[in-house]
Amino acid sequence: MKNISWDDYKIAYQVAIDGSLSQAGKSLNINHATVLRRINQLETALEVKLFFRHQRGYKLTDAGAILLAELPELIARFSKLEHQLQNVESKISGELRISTISSYSSQLAPALKAFRDIY
Repeated sequence: MKNISWDDYKIAYQVAIDGSLSQAGKSLNINHATVLRRINQLETALEVKLFFRHQRGYKLTDAGAILLAELPELIARFSKLEHQLQNVESKISGELRISTISSYSSQLAPALKAFRDIY
């Protein structure tokens, strides 16, 4: 398979949801001509038509219906992956202030020491 941009899939998905280039362009905050170019680019790369072009908008082909059904899960999985990757390098830092009554200090102090030793 050819190298296809992930953005092309997302644009095609938006057209599938909105049913028109202009509405998808508004939803994505890009020009409708760019939407058309990216749809054509994706269909050419995949060698399959995703949409029937009508005067009243874009209708899904069988391949387009598969795109509409499968892409939400992929988008969710990519979002999860991005979140996990961003959290790998993030370090929590700062000052932690704990307030409690003095009778709990004998239990809290050893727990905090154990926590600090581990982390």
